[in-house]
Amino acid sequence: MTGTHSGRAFYAGLLEALTEIMGSAKGYLRDHGAMVAMLSTQVGTEMGLSKAECSQLFFASVLSDMGMIGLAEDSWENPVPELPPEVRERVEKHPERSEQRLRHIPHLEELVPLVRHHHEWWDGSGYPDGLQGDAIPLGAQILRTCDTVVALGQQRPQRSPLTRSQIIEVLERGVGREFGPGVAGTVLRLQRAGDIPGFEHSAFRHKILKAAEHVLPNEVSPLSGDQL
Repeated sequence: MTGTHSGRAFYAGLLEALTEIMGSAKGYLRDHGAMVAMLSTQVGTEMGLSKAECSQLFFASVLSDMGMIGLAEDSWENPVPELPPEVRERVEKHPERSEQRLRHIPHLEELVPLVRHHHEWWDGSGYPDGLQGDAIPLGAQILRTCDTVVALGQQRPQRSPLTRSQIIEVLERGVGREFGPGVAGTVLRLQRAGDIPGFEHSAFRHKILKAAEHVLPNEVSPLSGDQL
């Protein structure tokens, strides 16, 4: 491969490798970012986002939890209902940690608001900036909601996966509090209709390259050692 395609393929491979690293660092996060990416782009498409916006959302979904790597893994593996306050304080820094790392990767600067604000709540009680309502970027709203849906459907040390009906109940309770009404309404419609497909690695790999076509420029320069 040469030129454009090889550069984009390198970035795509790097993104896929990151999902593997995160999965090995925190077993419960295996495939989490990839699953969120697939669901987020489905929701973005349903809400009328452009291909470029959905592609940015796809990349941001995978990269949003970079800041979790090396952050209190032992606490996350303990089957406790709530993290100790000092651990939670460290964990709540992960959007900013992810943002800081992302700022060093060329061509991905537009993803920064989505990554920084993916834990903001509609009522302003989220973090890191306490944004409220439509002040939260739409992509970050979608990411927040889809991140929750995927997490609820996964095994955790302290609980078993929730059923689809249980996830719907959580979403309904969170509308106007944690989740924006427009985004939550779209996700609820897909959930109730059973229109959210299961996760497939092959579909994820294909989607990475398609998303790269809209996120990355025609000519992509190699990354330096510092950037890696």
